[in-house]
Amino acid sequence: MTLRHYLDSASAAPLRAVARDAMRQGLLLPNADPSRLHHDALEVRAHLEHARELVASFVHSRASEVVFTSSATEAIATAVRGALAKGGPGTVVVGCAVEHSAVREAAGENFRSVPVSREGLLDVDAFAELLDREPLIALAACQLGNHEMGAVQPVAEVAALCSSHGVMLLVDAAQAAPWTPLDFLTIGADFMALSGPKLGGPPGTGALIVRRGKRIPPLLAGGAQERGRRAGMENTPGALGLAAACEELEQTHDREHALARQLTDRLRAGLSGIDGVMIYGPQDPDRRLPHLVCCGIDRVEPQAVLLELDRRGIAGHSGSACASEDLEPSPVLAAMGVDAHRSLRFSVHAQSTTDDIDAVIHELPTILATLRTLA
Repeated sequence: MTLRHYLDSASAAPLRAVARDAMRQGLLLPNADPSRLHHDALEVRAHLEHARELVASFVHSRASEVVFTSSATEAIATAVRGALAKGGPGTVVVGCAVEHSAVREAAGENFRSVPVSREGLLDVDAFAELLDREPLIALAACQLGNHEMGAVQPVAEVAALCSSHGVMLLVDAAQAAPWTPLDFLTIGADFMALSGPKLGGPPGTGALIVRRGKRIPPLLAGGAQERGRRAGMENTPGALGLAAACEELEQTHDREHALARQLTDRLRAGLSGIDGVMIYGPQDPDRRLPHLVCCGIDRVEPQAVLLELDRRGIAGHSGSACASEDLEPSPVLAAMGVDAHRSLRFSVHAQSTTDDIDAVIHELPTILATLRTLA
């Protein structure tokens, strides 16, 4: 059997053992609605609220500000659509041109984008000008760290501008949360989105952090769960798994960050020596997330490269059209002004090794050379 090298943690990191164990314990709880008042329900409620406290500790928020969701996508849609509904007709959402599709699609025709540099970094002056120019802004959105090429955005500057203009701010921390210390109480955001799978938590989990006093219409209506902010009975085993991942990360963050940086530095150096490979994103390591590397590949389609890598036991990803379910080129790379049709993304996790990195560096040149002869 081929040894597998999993380098797609930016999509979903391997499930942490503590998260798996917590979910197992959650499945042993009574299958009761935690909103009810009987003994079985109250037992489930106690575990759910403890999980909420652990997530709050991880992001430095109040436990009452944590809303459990099915994903970061749902969390983002809740904030974006709720803000637009509260703002009323004619209101818009502003954000940088490399925001995740969850933001852009939730806002639809009401989205107004701010340009980015060729490294994918937000133009703060252009953002300020847009705030001055647009009279009806329901919400501003800003990724803490980009999902495709890793740019760490100037969220503190964005938050200050939003505060001075009286505009609510959503920070998408889904990609950055495992790698960047979060402090919701001081960052200046009104909403923050988290993804369970990217933290090494279970799929189908996420959270929206809602600043105390902020009220928007819920995306899912029908019940009073989650303080009326998200209807439907809570996924308690999933919440326990997410919370366990957050709790472990509080203890292991520095070690995991250092390992990821070491491995991706090694990968960047190796990719730089391969003919027809261009590395995207910020050159300054302080301006990029430590766990992912995005590169362009010349004269070959990324889907074919990914299939060949997979045959050799290497899992990667591409934001390019032919390597996804979408039929359009990567909007992130297009906004940066680089080749949006041919890209690869490799992303490490807490269990990644130098063998994983060296497998890519060893196999990729042969794959590219072979495929180019067939083009």
